[in-house]
Amino acid sequence: MSLKAKFAQKKAKKQLAKAKENAILNLLGACHDHRDALPEDLERMRRSLSQDRGIGPMAAFLNQLADRRAELPAALVEHIDRLAELEPQWAEARSASAR
Repeated sequence: MSLKAKFAQKKAKKQLAKAKENAILNLLGACHDHRDALPEDLERMRRSLSQDRGIGPMAAFLNQLADRRAELPAALVEHIDRLAELEPQWAEARSASAR
């Protein structure tokens, strides 16, 4: 792979990472805005994220949101769908950069 192609691949991965980060932040913001509509256990998880730093609690919360989307308001489901749209692209970018 040429140097130019590697640079383009790295730039695309960086842009995708930023899009994924923004999608997560938008989802968290929407969860805060609609916190009254969240089931009690999910609201507890959301509040604990400020104390439980790290990827583990965040991933657990995002997975719970995705698994229980039927219980959530439509505004949150839209953000979950946007994040889900990015996952295949993110996986492809990660596997391409590993080659």
